[in-house]
Amino acid sequence: MTLQGTDNEGNEIWVGVVSASANGTFRVYAADEAGNMTSALFTVHNVDKTMPLIGFDTSAVNLRQDSEAAALAALLDKGVSTWDNVAIEANSLAYDVSGVLLGTVGIYPVTYTVKDTAGNVGQAVRYVRVIDKNQPIITVDGNLAEENATTSVKVGKHVLSVSGLKTENEPYTLKIVKGIWSAGQMKRASAGIPVGEDGSFTVDTAGFYTVYIVTQSRQTYRTLLHVEN
Repeated sequence: MTLQGTDNEGNEIWVGVVSASANGTFRVYAADEAGNMTSALFTVHNVDKTMPLIGFDTSAVNLRQDSEAAALAALLDKGVSTWDNVAIEANSLAYDVSGVLLGTVGIYPVTYTVKDTAGNVGQAVRYVRVIDKNQPIITVDGNLAEENATTSVKVGKHVLSVSGLKTENEPYTLKIVKGIWSAGQMKRASAGIPVGEDGSFTVDTAGFYTVYIVTQSRQTYRTLLHVEN
């Protein structure tokens, strides 16, 4: 803010600049060579101190052990949104993957940062789950259905796929049964919902369904589907 002073005849006697780093009301003082002093109040109400926000469509992303860095970047670039009360600085969204070990199974935090046009910086953490490359996994409509976890889907047709088998064409048994069943119960359960050769299946009613596979090498994988109307 530029401040301008005048004498009692209206002549300019000084010009100064004052800045404020916070909203509020402030008093400034000025004195002439004779020691006469005056003061004035000014109010600042437009200093932006609100941090920008970062949101994710999923708080964790998954990829296979020994995947390429480009595959990780492709996952982390998707499903990210930013907000600010004024405006986001162009190209300021970034994330740090230095702590992600693509060759080691585990869950790793990735910190995203973004800056607004006032210089405020917001942060958010997303997680990368590196999955054992030798572990079978099930995806439903392209999304990982985590082992012993629950995935939500809608009533209707879906596509399931199995990967991570010991060999590319290793035989396996797949069952989808309505209800929540343990692994031991699924071993004895008869097949429920039919699954097509392309992995397609249809669920007509809402509720929980258990999906279970057993491979020829005796690997198993159990996951739950929560079907919503």
